[in-house]
Amino acid sequence: MAYWSKRGIDRSIIDFCLQSGRLYESRPYHNAVFVGFDLKGVPRYEAIRGTSKTRYMGEVSGRDKRYFFSITVKEDGQNLHLFESAIDLLSYCTLQKLKGSDWKQTHLLSLLYYD
Repeated sequence: MAYWSKRGIDRSIIDFCLQSGRLYESRPYHNAVFVGFDLKGVPRYEAIRGTSKTRYMGEVSGRDKRYFFSITVKEDGQNLHLFESAIDLLSYCTLQKLKGSDWKQTHLLSLLYYD
């Protein structure tokens, strides 16, 4: 949580991602792992990002890069916001919350992957 706090990401947004399985902490290195799901909710892709001063970017081998980190609305949303990275997506959610907007009302998709 210290890493996310330092990045300025709202705690409730991180809690949502943790509880929904979109984000978890790896062991033993304590990296952030961003999970992409298919339409049935099955995890298909996992991108790993370092949370220490040493920059680390990787992915879980054998995963399907067609499924990126995302937050989708339950209703038939008409808008999609596209982000270069998951951190950008989470920052956008935080900014929307700070404005008093509901950050869960628009489809959000990150094109995060390591190649």
